[in-house]
Amino acid sequence: MLSSNSPGCYEEDHLISLENGGHPRDPRNLWPEPYKTQIDGQTVGARQKDTVENYIHNAICFDVPGHKSHGTAAHASMTLQRGHEILAGDWYACFVTIKQGKDCK
Repeated sequence: MLSSNSPGCYEEDHLISLENGGHPRDPRNLWPEPYKTQIDGQTVGARQKDTVENYIHNAICFDVPGHKSHGTAAHASMTLQRGHEILAGDWYACFVTIKQGKDCK
């Protein structure tokens, strides 16, 4: 993992994104998310997690009539609880899966 003491290398983010039901001010839901972290030799971070957040939102709302997806499209529905588990757990595994054109489960 790359690390830095510079605040510019991080963004204050929500562990569970607001669009997916995360609390906006709960300190347990706020954390300094790095822009650049090394995982399996690749640099990933806040922007890649944003991709997963959009995908999860689209999956949660998949069966909602009239929902317009934004970002990475989902091809199946997901429960809110499962979306929270992914975001609070191994969101990177979901990122790899959706980059392969598959849905996270």
